[in-house]
Amino acid sequence: MAKKYQLEASTPLERHVAKWLRSQARGSYDGDMGAVMKDLAYGGVQSGMVSHLIYTRDATKFYSRHRAQIAALLYDLLSDMGLDGPPGLFGDKWDAHDPLALDDQNQVLLAWFAFEETARRLMEAAGWEG
Repeated sequence: MAKKYQLEASTPLERHVAKWLRSQARGSYDGDMGAVMKDLAYGGVQSGMVSHLIYTRDATKFYSRHRAQIAALLYDLLSDMGLDGPPGLFGDKWDAHDPLALDDQNQVLLAWFAFEETARRLMEAAGWEG
């Protein structure tokens, strides 16, 4: 029997991710939200499992909609890790010529990061131990 997780989502970004986690668990995961998270942690958004973030236009729209929350999430993680900026976190995937994420490449990267990090934080707060 799958463990039940109570997700506490307070921001629009958290609510979006929590809704997706619940939906996936009800779908092909027999109610096992932990298994959904395990797959997400393994393959990430780039694996295609988050179907509404596959295409650039959809990911950049997601980024625009949640930009302030994504910035706060990024700032928190960079501070926690003692990193100076996104290149320290994303390595060569980060387009250094676009430090303000005005173009698609960095916006997609930040959208995927925010989705994955938000899912991880929601699940860990609910007792998921990965």
